[in-house]
Amino acid sequence: MAINGRNYGTSGPNNIHYEEEHNSSSVSSHTLNLGKVFGIMFIWLLVTAGIAFLGGYLFARWLGSASDPNPVAARGIMAILVVSGITLLVLTFVIQLWALRRDKGMLVLSSLYVLCMGVLMSTFTLFIDWQILGVALGLTSAIFGVLALIGFLARNVRPIAMVGFMLLFGSLIVSLGTWLFSLFLPVNVTFLWILDFVIFGAMLLLVIVDMHQINKICKNGEMSRNLTLYCALTLYTDFVYIFIKIVYYLAIAYGKSR
Repeated sequence: MAINGRNYGTSGPNNIHYEEEHNSSSVSSHTLNLGKVFGIMFIWLLVTAGIAFLGGYLFARWLGSASDPNPVAARGIMAILVVSGITLLVLTFVIQLWALRRDKGMLVLSSLYVLCMGVLMSTFTLFIDWQILGVALGLTSAIFGVLALIGFLARNVRPIAMVGFMLLFGSLIVSLGTWLFSLFLPVNVTFLWILDFVIFGAMLLLVIVDMHQINKICKNGEMSRNLTLYCALTLYTDFVYIFIKIVYYLAIAYGKSR
C-alpha cells in the first residue's frame, strides 16, 4: 500500500519479488544442508561396510580353520574388539562436548568413530550368514526411511519424544532391577524379550525426534562443518543401531528355524 508516494505495505511488487527470492533461497539452503547431512551419513555407512568386510576377511584368515582356530589370533581379535569398543564409548561422550564447543577436530573424531564401528561390525561378517545381513540391511533401510519421513513431516514431536524417553528410562530402570533379581532367582525369558522390544521401540521413536530436530536445524540456514558432521553422525548412529538390532533378531530366528 502506498501512502504519500511511499510504500508501507508488504504486498507491493518489490516486496513480493523479495519474498519469492527469500523463500527460494531458504528452500535451496534447506535442501543443500539435508543433502550434505545424508550424503556424509551414506559415505560413512559405505566406509563402515568396507571396514567390516575387510576386517571379517582378515580375521577369518588369521583365525585359520574353524575346527581348530589359532588361539593367539583369537586373543588378538578379542583385544582389538575390546579396544575398539572402549574407544567408541569414550568418543560418544567426547563428540557430544566437542561438537558444540570446538571449531575444528570434529572430522577426525567422527572418522575415528566410524573406524571403530567398522572394526566392531567385522564380527558380523565373520560369524553371521550373509543372507541374514542382506535381509537386515533391507529391513533397516525401510524402517529408517519411514521413521525419517515421519520426523521430516511431523510438526510437533514432543509427544513422541516424551513417550520415547519415558519408555527408555522406565525400561532401563526395570532392566537394572531385573539384573539384580537374576542374581538370586531365574528370570522369565518372555519377560526379557518384552523388555528388549520395549527398549527397541523407544529408540525407534527417538529416531523420529532426531530426524525432526535435524530437519529444523537444516532449515535455519548455513550450517557449520562441525554441526553438519554432528547431525550426520547422529543419523549414522541411529541407522547402525537399528541394523544391529535387526541382525540380532534375525540371527535368533534363523537359528531356531534350523
